[in-house]
Amino acid sequence: MMGVGTGIVFVMMALFEEKNLLNYDNKSHVGRFYLIWMISLGFSIGVSFLPITGWPYLFVFVLLSLYSNTLIGMASGIMLLSVSVILSGADINVFLLYLFAGLVGIVMFSKLDENYRIGFPLMVSSMMLLTTLTAGSVLFENSKLKLELFVIPFLNVVISTILLLVLLKVFSATVIFKYRDIYLEITDPEYMLMVQLKEKSKADYYKVIHTAYFCDRICKRLGTDSDACKTAAYYHIIGQMTEHQSWEEISHLCIEHRFPTPAIQILEEYLNPDCIVQKKETAVLLFSEGVISSILYLMHNEDKTKLDYNQIIETVFKTKLQSKKLDHCILTLEELNLMKNIFKEEKLYYDFLH
Repeated sequence: MMGVGTGIVFVMMALFEEKNLLNYDNKSHVGRFYLIWMISLGFSIGVSFLPITGWPYLFVFVLLSLYSNTLIGMASGIMLLSVSVILSGADINVFLLYLFAGLVGIVMFSKLDENYRIGFPLMVSSMMLLTTLTAGSVLFENSKLKLELFVIPFLNVVISTILLLVLLKVFSATVIFKYRDIYLEITDPEYMLMVQLKEKSKADYYKVIHTAYFCDRICKRLGTDSDACKTAAYYHIIGQMTEHQSWEEISHLCIEHRFPTPAIQILEEYLNPDCIVQKKETAVLLFSEGVISSILYLMHNEDKTKLDYNQIIETVFKTKLQSKKLDHCILTLEELNLMKNIFKEEKLYYDFLH
């Protein structure tokens, strides 16, 4: 069963990796999940020798889902739990109690963004675990109820909560805020590349500032990587700044300045003519640059008071979609319309463009 389960999990990881459906940066670190899975297999054997109310499976379910995605976390957690139940000789009731608690934990921590609000998910997950373990002691214990029955479930909740806190601390440092410092550094107006751009062309400098503003705002509304998209917006004309023309030269420059991988991927899709646009963030950059460039151009060549911003935005969206460049992008129609509405809400902002 462990062998079959491992095979299923590995196949699922390969399929989701191919379709770019793994959460966070897991596509670039698939080996990390495989290591966690193998350690978890040993864990599933070890906990079978513990009292059945003392298995910290809430932690395992959340761990597996964070380093893969929700569906793989559920499937792999269920397989490991099945191994422990079979080895310990426990009945189906134990399996269901831990399953419910684990699924709640996965759902609660399924979306961790840059705000990193973990208090409510942690409280709900811990309370669910305490409820299920207490219910198991009350409903399925054959002996008389006594205080000792609840000691191990309580310790399980405490240990699981501590393990989750440690996991979330590590996860924030290595995944969620992995690139925080470098993003702050390279998007600083005083950073050497930005200073170089400003000295070369103030018009281009302000254009990328305005483009980055919309990329940041739209990505936050869409729930995508706003830091990476904003950084790509600052440097989408990096070839003009540095007189590097080919993508190979530009990519080496990005690596030299320690650009985070997500930002480089967006820039590659945007700047490399041989690259297919798939990421939502790249689409946001394309539309943001198109809207800002069109409005700035018309402001310098037409009567500013007569500009119809809604019509300009509609034209930009129609042109970008007809170009076929976004045919393989995973952006939905709902997200496309939301983006268009955000642009239309900013009429006062356009009046102050320069």
